[in-house]
Amino acid sequence: KRRALQLPVNMVQFWEKTVCDESVEVYVRGFAWFKLVKLWAGMRWSDTVGLPPSSLRLDSRGLTGSLDRTKTTGAGKKVERLHVYVAFGAFLEFPDWLTIGFSLWKQMGIDSSSTERDFFLARPSKSLDGCVLAMARYTDAAAMSLALSRRWTFLDVLDETHPVLLPGVASCWTEHSERSTLATWSRCCGVQPEVTKRLCRWQQTVDEDYIRASRLLIEGAQVCISSAIKAGKGGPDILD
Repeated sequence: KRRALQLPVNMVQFWEKTVCDESVEVYVRGFAWFKLVKLWAGMRWSDTVGLPPSSLRLDSRGLTGSLDRTKTTGAGKKVERLHVYVAFGAFLEFPDWLTIGFSLWKQMGIDSSSTERDFFLARPSKSLDGCVLAMARYTDAAAMSLALSRRWTFLDVLDETHPVLLPGVASCWTEHSERSTLATWSRCCGVQPEVTKRLCRWQQTVDEDYIRASRLLIEGAQVCISSAIKAGKGGPDILD
């Protein structure tokens, strides 16, 4: 069984920058936000299919949402609904990425009359200025991830722009890499195993009686991870 590869920290920072860059097309910024939410919420690709945008809320602590359908939950099962959380403190370089991206997706849903859809990731419009009422499949998301990676560039000493990755290299990461990355970061940054299980929803005890405790643990783990990565910048590799 091939395990999804861990994402580089600099790639995640590039996603944050893309969300906050007003010169970038709206859908591209929104898709980068989708990738970041999937990362920090520890979601599988299939989880996003059961995440209705109408369930997403921003409050004083961060983002909350409900997964109506996953591989192991749904109507008639032991756990019918799971919850996702992303704390405002979950960032590596740009603290406003969560708020900015939430506003972008909300406006795209209004403009495309798709706010009541029952899946999260909608396909882009041809001009990339918004989305359309059609669900993006796994292959669509993989293609868009590759396209996003091609925008990841750097300036050399002569101020000339170059791609960070050689053509095709980004295909080594899959749409499951975000979940694998968060689990790895969690353990490398000292988060307890039982909290990591909640962070990635492997320990499915999240119901109405435990929402407060789960959110507290998950948000604390996210802040712990982001703080450890930022504090270790320029030092030894703490993320293996």
